[in-house]
Amino acid sequence: MKKFKELPLVKKVGLNRVILTGVLILMYLIFTLVSPTFLSYSRILSALNYAYFLGFLALGVTFAIATGGIDFSIGPVMFCAALIAGQLLTKSGVPVIVCLLIAIVIGSLFGILNGFLVAYIGIPPFITSMASMMMAKGVGSVFTKTQSVSWPQGTVAEGWYRN
Repeated sequence: MKKFKELPLVKKVGLNRVILTGVLILMYLIFTLVSPTFLSYSRILSALNYAYFLGFLALGVTFAIATGGIDFSIGPVMFCAALIAGQLLTKSGVPVIVCLLIAIVIGSLFGILNGFLVAYIGIPPFITSMASMMMAKGVGSVFTKTQSVSWPQGTVAEGWYRN
């Protein structure tokens, strides 16, 4: 193990990253042996189709973490924005593009609020994001009257933006 730690690649990248990469490759090999269709084009496309938004969320929270902060509110804010936009689309007949813009505005407002409270008021990021998380949950619940909202199937809202 000591010789492994002294390899140039391990020194440059770090032992944890090398081990995690090895575990990921091992998992892919095992899953491919168990199910030969695991690495098929359609399976990879399906996984990306259902997880693309997680990449966008991770990209956004990267900036908060890179500056030494933390943001737990990103998931509840996303759901709050989606609930409000979905409610407006299905119950009020607001056009899809306007609903998407409203969702972006809601997420931006929560982000601006978090940034203001941390940068100018001096509240720790942990406390700010926890409070923002609770506010987003409350706003989404109140706006939809705790009812779930489904985007209509077979319409332009079904997923044209994924393509």
